[in-house]
Amino acid sequence: MHSGTSNIPTLPGSATWVQNREQEPPAPEDPGPAAARRQAPKVGQRTELARYRIPTGERVLYGQRVDGIVRVTDRSQAPGGRAYLVERGLETKPELDALIKDYLQQAAKLNEIPVAQCPLESYLQHIDQDDPE
Repeated sequence: MHSGTSNIPTLPGSATWVQNREQEPPAPEDPGPAAARRQAPKVGQRTELARYRIPTGERVLYGQRVDGIVRVTDRSQAPGGRAYLVERGLETKPELDALIKDYLQQAAKLNEIPVAQCPLESYLQHIDQDDPE
């Protein structure tokens, strides 16, 4: 039997009852001056840094500045493959060169995408190899 009152407590939020759906939701709060100052990031040209091959295909390392910060990504040469962020925040050319050299060595050693490796799995494989049993 319905008595006209509800024992369901009201909760804050944007949920509405079926009978209130015709009403428009409240306007969002003013984001303030900080949101108005936000600008789109400044994105530089993407530059190919190196290529390597693994069983699943050829991969390309790219460098690109985003808001003045260097980012290195690993992408499939074929369209549609997953892209990985390898590193960001490199400040010097020697740092970039060392990263690329090490990354390519890791790719050759692992025969797969280095940044896609789970560190724990790699560690456990290393322990298993060293365990004389």
